[in-house]
Amino acid sequence: RNTHSWQQVIRALGDVESVLVPTGSTDANTRLDLTEEEQEILAYVNGRASVEQICDLSYLSSFETCRTLWALQVLGIIRRGHAGETAALGEGARERERELDLEGIVEKFNQMFSRIYGFLHGRLGDAVDPFMDGCLEEVSRQYGALFDGVDLKHYGRADFEQMLANVADLPAEQRKTLMVSALNELVYVIQLAVRTQHGAQEEAVVSGIIKDGLRKLGAG
Repeated sequence: RNTHSWQQVIRALGDVESVLVPTGSTDANTRLDLTEEEQEILAYVNGRASVEQICDLSYLSSFETCRTLWALQVLGIIRRGHAGETAALGEGARERERELDLEGIVEKFNQMFSRIYGFLHGRLGDAVDPFMDGCLEEVSRQYGALFDGVDLKHYGRADFEQMLANVADLPAEQRKTLMVSALNELVYVIQLAVRTQHGAQEEAVVSGIIKDGLRKLGAG
């Protein structure tokens, strides 16, 4: 857990395309006192996600994520998948891989929304919730059922699983296009609402958060 050698970690994991699988060793899980970060990383290990995809989903740095994966591997909780296991992935598993890619994108949006929410909560207090609700309601008029059952009261985060369930009848690419477009629109609406309702100083901070978030998304 304390190594600082990136080369050592990657050598142990294989490569970033390696798929990791749980060992099913519940005894080990109950015996070990995992940190919160280790438990979160472990939750992403499902036999379908690659090391690279897990890094995309994790809020930790890629090195910290990989070091945690290596620690879990050393402890016997996870292992590297065999070639036959990964080759046997059917369409259902590939569909889940696409969902993981989309979940990673939504997570980056959620990190942006959480930062905006945290800043505005410091300025507005409890009034931040109706403000965010108003922004979401405006976007919902255009995107309909996508946001059914979704709110931004959990630190500004949109529930990925709920959104996915709301558009489950659409093909994977259409789901991705719809969700990314809607979240981009929500970013724009929040920025505009901050400008019109709260002033230039607040807008400057929020715009900086958005710029950084879009850079991480590769969208700006």
